[in-house]
Amino acid sequence: MSAGVTQTASGKWKARYRDAAHVEHAKTFKHKRDAIAWRGEQIASVRSGTWIDPHAHRQTFSSFGAIWLSNKETKGLKPSAVEMYRELYRKVTPKWGSVPVGAITVKMMDEWTRYLIASEGLSSSRISKLQLVVRQVLDVAVTHKAIGRNPIVTKEIHRPKGKRPDPRAFTPEEAKSLIEALPEKYKLLTECLCLTGLRISEVVALKVSDIDFGRRELRVSRSTVAVSGTYYDGTPKSGKSRTVPLTDQLLEKFRAHVQGRNKGDWLFTTGENAQIIPDTFREHFKEASESIGRPDMTPHGCRDTYASWAISANVPITIVSQSLGHANPSITLTFYATYFEKDFDKLRDALAKIEL
Repeated sequence: MSAGVTQTASGKWKARYRDAAHVEHAKTFKHKRDAIAWRGEQIASVRSGTWIDPHAHRQTFSSFGAIWLSNKETKGLKPSAVEMYRELYRKVTPKWGSVPVGAITVKMMDEWTRYLIASEGLSSSRISKLQLVVRQVLDVAVTHKAIGRNPIVTKEIHRPKGKRPDPRAFTPEEAKSLIEALPEKYKLLTECLCLTGLRISEVVALKVSDIDFGRRELRVSRSTVAVSGTYYDGTPKSGKSRTVPLTDQLLEKFRAHVQGRNKGDWLFTTGENAQIIPDTFREHFKEASESIGRPDMTPHGCRDTYASWAISANVPITIVSQSLGHANPSITLTFYATYFEKDFDKLRDALAKIEL
């Protein structure tokens, strides 16, 4: 009699083994040799770490999704990032929540992706994020030995190709016209966007104390972002604080703007001295940009404008990158490649001085 294999009263053969957690598993076979072979395969997979729970594949996507979401909530992420993951998870559960993880296939995922493109009208970035959630939840299922491999990690699934729009910048004349077309409470804010390169989420989170009049600098250490209609305060996108230089003209406007105000007050406020809501500003910005013949522009265009003006003035790329809050200059070069002058005559003259 082989260890772990016994004959039942009906004459069949039952094979038993224990997994890494010492939980016993069993299966009955008609022939003894099949029982021995199966038991050997299971023991080998347990020892090699490739063993898969024969019943766990029936567990639903949502059972592992709950674990995935709990991991995000306890990972120390920004509250806005956690809420973003919750919102994305809510979007995928109607399709995948009740599906057993072992039943999810490449074909199913591919068909769902094409449906999102054709029927939902979602951006490529949004679809990629939804795909990422499904893939990460299935990674959890792999970790818990419910499936042997993640079927979503494959080139067979259609992936929408997203392309960051080419940066668009205002000319100084357009920027001036834009500011004039905006309501009074948004004029200095927009001038600040164009002359500091801040994101709208960063500029609405500025406080009076962030202005360093002595150093002629602005400290950027907070941001306010919206997720599903709820606003969250956190650190800038890079996760790090930074300082940006201020022109003397902008500094003097700030000096007058904050006269008699407390250091803890918001730098830019509504008429009720409340923090400006980014979406409300965007609506006014859209109207103003359309009125000057630039309907293609958004508040982020002011950031692109800042980069354009700085690069055109031959400011070193490292300085431009630091002031924009990019992780490294290569990101700045990638985003704003179109702003760098392609002066082949200058290159040709430089190479002509080299004698080989």
